Amino acid sequence: MANKHFKLFDGEDITTNPTSTQKISSNYAVAVQLVWSGFAGSASFGLGVSMDNVNFDDFPFVDVDGNRVVSIPITGATGSVTIEIESIISDWAKFTIDGSGASAGTITANYSQIDNQDTY
Repeated sequence: MANKHFKLFDGEDITTNPTSTQKISSNYAVAVQLVWSGFAGSASFGLGVSMDNVNFDDFPFVDVDGNRVVSIPITGATGSVTIEIESIISDWAKFTIDGSGASAGTITANYSQIDNQDTY
């Protein structure tokens, strides 16, 4: 597979717990940028990976403080965050917003994968 760039969410209502499942390629560097507005309450972003598009496991990544986490909180009425992952060894990824504690807000997310094979 080649490099890819596309939207995971496009102005989705956070309170609906939006999810996007995508076929990905192993050994690609990945970046996901989340942008939200009109947000109230609590929510978080999570990533699951799967080899069979049926059984998804939480994928830990490193937060801004250097901690391995399986979710990133969404806070503030308006904001954005970019998550960068050096490599995912899997065939499928499920990007989820847990908006069960949210009362309002919309979210847009952009995905980018870039060939990582020359870095090893």
